[in-house]
Amino acid sequence: VFDLPRGTKIGLLFLSISAGAPLLPRKLIKLGGDASFAFSIVIATSLAAIVTVPASLALLQPLLPADTEVDVMRLATTILKTFLLPLAAGMLFRKFSPGWAEKLGEPIMRYAGIVLLIGAAIIIVSSFGKIMETGLPSILAFGGLTLMALATGHWLGGPDEAQRTSLAV
Repeated sequence: VFDLPRGTKIGLLFLSISAGAPLLPRKLIKLGGDASFAFSIVIATSLAAIVTVPASLALLQPLLPADTEVDVMRLATTILKTFLLPLAAGMLFRKFSPGWAEKLGEPIMRYAGIVLLIGAAIIIVSSFGKIMETGLPSILAFGGLTLMALATGHWLGGPDEAQRTSLAV
């Protein structure tokens, strides 16, 4: 629909094949999502990304800059270190110290959320000029991709409202 710059097209491709966000389950639960379903989705997509991201990049290689490569072991290690190991550690801590986990979980997540929000704000403010340089068609394309993904997830989520919300997000 839009005559998009090459960088925007590549960005949309990368966004469409990337793994889900590690902090997503918390947001899903706040939005009324089913906690176990939300964690299942994020774990499944993170594990699947180890295979699907390199495979997708291999298929899309003709459309990408010549130097685009993905080291599968590095990708797997990144997903393991940044999401799966911390999740497993939290699950074990909750299993063996439920009292402490209950007491510390909320404050730790609150402070982590604040740090993440500050970091995101700094990145957005410092990159605002570059974001605006992409132009309105690019911004609309990213917004459209997001809306289509939400609608598709909602449509595929089945009759359970909590699962529909989780899958949509």
